Amino acid sequence: MSVDEVAQKANEAIIDAFSNVDVIADGFEPIRGIFTNPNEVSKLDGGGYVDSQRASLIVKSSEAEHLERRTMIILQFENGERQGYMIVFPDNDGSGRLKLTLGQDNVGHSATNQSQSSSISY
Repeated sequence: MSVDEVAQKANEAIIDAFSNVDVIADGFEPIRGIFTNPNEVSKLDGGGYVDSQRASLIVKSSEAEHLERRTMIILQFENGERQGYMIVFPDNDGSGRLKLTLGQDNVGHSATNQSQSSSISY
């Protein structure tokens, strides 16, 4: 067995062991994945919060050929909660895992629905 094959089997075992979410894409069977906290934020000393990192998802690349950039997915958590996301950037490093950077699901929110005035006050 080559080093690459060992790495692939190890990555698949890690995903199996630490999966915490079902990944649902229209027309496909759900797959398991490891989801990192979407609410990773930094608190500002003066008050408020700033996003410090986008949510990400790791899945087995052998099960996720259908997950491409701009694919809309639903994540179903073990407590039954569901959240929608759009795949912003898929990163397949060839090691048997696919890391997906996720963005918020903004379906139905076009530029025409945005307010023409700023909500920032000076």
